[in-house]
Amino acid sequence: MKIKTIISGKVIVFLAAALLSACSAPLSSESSSQVHQSDDDSSVSNSEDSSLNTSVSSSEGVEENKKFGINETILHAWNWSMDNIITQLDDIKAAGYTAIQTSPMQPQKDYYPNGSYKDQWWKLYQPLGFSIAKTNHSLGSKQDLVSLCEKAEKRGLKIIVDVVSNHLAGGTTKSFHSDVQKYEPDIYSNHLLHGNDFYVDDSSVEKVTKGNLGGYPDLQTESPIVQDRVLSLLKEYVDAGVDGFRFDAAKHIETDEDGIYSSSYWEYVIGGINDYAESLGIDQLFVYGEILNTVGEGRTYEAYTKRMSITDNSTSSLVLDGIVNKNITEATYDSYITEQEPSKIVLWGESHDTFANDSQETTNINQDLIDKAYMIEASKKDVSVLYFPRPQSSSLKVGDITSYDTWKSDAISAVNCFHNDFASFNQTISDNQGFYINIRKQNSDYGAVVVDVENKYEMTSVVFDLPDGEYLNKVDGNTYQIVDGHLTTSIDEDVAVLYSLSILENAKPIISIADDGETFSGDSTHISISVLGAEEAFYTINNSTPIYFTNSADVTINYLEGVDEYELYVYASNKNGAVSFSKTYRYSSFEIKDILINNIPSKYVDDVIFAWVWGDGTSGRWVDGNRVEDQFTFDINSSDTHFLLAVFSSNTSITSASWGNELVKTNDIDIGSNSTFDASSFNWIDY
Repeated sequence: MKIKTIISGKVIVFLAAALLSACSAPLSSESSSQVHQSDDDSSVSNSEDSSLNTSVSSSEGVEENKKFGINETILHAWNWSMDNIITQLDDIKAAGYTAIQTSPMQPQKDYYPNGSYKDQWWKLYQPLGFSIAKTNHSLGSKQDLVSLCEKAEKRGLKIIVDVVSNHLAGGTTKSFHSDVQKYEPDIYSNHLLHGNDFYVDDSSVEKVTKGNLGGYPDLQTESPIVQDRVLSLLKEYVDAGVDGFRFDAAKHIETDEDGIYSSSYWEYVIGGINDYAESLGIDQLFVYGEILNTVGEGRTYEAYTKRMSITDNSTSSLVLDGIVNKNITEATYDSYITEQEPSKIVLWGESHDTFANDSQETTNINQDLIDKAYMIEASKKDVSVLYFPRPQSSSLKVGDITSYDTWKSDAISAVNCFHNDFASFNQTISDNQGFYINIRKQNSDYGAVVVDVENKYEMTSVVFDLPDGEYLNKVDGNTYQIVDGHLTTSIDEDVAVLYSLSILENAKPIISIADDGETFSGDSTHISISVLGAEEAFYTINNSTPIYFTNSADVTINYLEGVDEYELYVYASNKNGAVSFSKTYRYSSFEIKDILINNIPSKYVDDVIFAWVWGDGTSGRWVDGNRVEDQFTFDINSSDTHFLLAVFSSNTSITSASWGNELVKTNDIDIGSNSTFDASSFNWIDY
């Protein structure tokens, strides 16, 4: 697949105050994109996040669906720490996501800092109780979550938290982990688990709802004590600023329609949290439950969807199979296997279960194919979609962010924006010449998502049921002509996200900024400015005389002795209004340099590596880095002349690293002008 991913190093900032805000066409495929918004409340206005779906009528049906949170584009920040998510908020907004889903924040079993995700992620799904962890949690504390929610709200982003309430951490399938007593004394002392000898399967209501899910105890979710504790957790989350919940293993918690096995769990818990939110003036929480494959014998999806949205992994898997097998019929499947309303369905190209579970259903499927499946799902009306960013290696630590940037590629960002901008438009799904086509129409405005399923590549051969005219392709930022249903020039991609230019006529201008970051250390730094749809545009540097330009401008900021900060201000306006943007560039007297170490010995794969870095005549310091398989990278300053590597046990953090505790260290390495080194040539000294 030829989807262009974002390459780090170049930063593009997009800002628009109306339609398409945070979803601007990229300047080039070699640039990353983000929306620049300060943490200062005064710089952020949620009213600027409006899009075409603001015209949806408030009919009874639409209002009924609103409580389920239709049309969310969710980034599954799986295993990302709260602090690390905060660093990505601007990029997440720019990539068209409306919500971020975190991993569970309940107290975790066997807390083990700096553990690899492969070994440790499952512990987040065996919580010790129903509260938000305050300490000893791989992803942060309750205060970190509060900070994330505050900063996300300023950017108009929802925070959805994964909730584990079907089970708690186990000693065995018939006993709780001893630490559960500390957090849930009533549940522990009353032994509120089912303790059955069978595991879950779909053959009966009893086995679905009362069986053991793995080697840990199944909670008595029918117990008022358990229900009260779960509701207490949800209230604590709402008080922290959380906007919604994903219920893990929702399928395995009984409904009020399960006969002798039924309970009021969902009515009490979801009804209770909705009432609580309403009492606080919150009129909408996004709630969905994990239901995989089938709902189980003798049960109905409607027992769940009357209160929440649900996953439809069967439909997601069918579409992905169509992509993998080049089966256009499967890829263009336009119904839902659960047979539920699309506003109550969550789809994905890949989930953490299909990637990380023992079955590894999608682990070895090429990311490009996963992304094609996601683009098809995200093009659809009313559904919510979830994007899962894969960890780049099994050694990635819990809390760290994957270095794979596909979640904010030009194509994924474009389809996310399409999903949001065309929310109220009618859809027509079809195939032509081996391509999936979803055309969205409202009055005289059109849009389309096109995906090459059968690897035909020649998009000019496709017949589009679109009026003649010009269309902006959000993936590459270029404009294309359609005449008699055909593109007059080929699109150099195997996906496209098309907007009729009439849609842009009522939008305020879009400002795009490309630069090399906020800090520079040389004599100057260079910035590219581009505006779309502006009748007037200018920029200033530190309140200088405005410099007017048309369409684009190349700006050079030259370092002036004694001036360390340079504020760029950009203004653009048209008949629909004005937008502005400012960013401060800072001069630094030192330059940051990347060091890459290849061929790290495999015997250290489960250990932690830090660099000890120093300059001639200066004391050293510990520097953390990023380990991916046999490569290790870290940053140094231009004044640094030497480093060595030290290996520590896997539970060592950068703050606890000290000489005398290392397992192995290398000899001193002279940096010189080099940036890449071969670890097989190092002398590794054992202690």
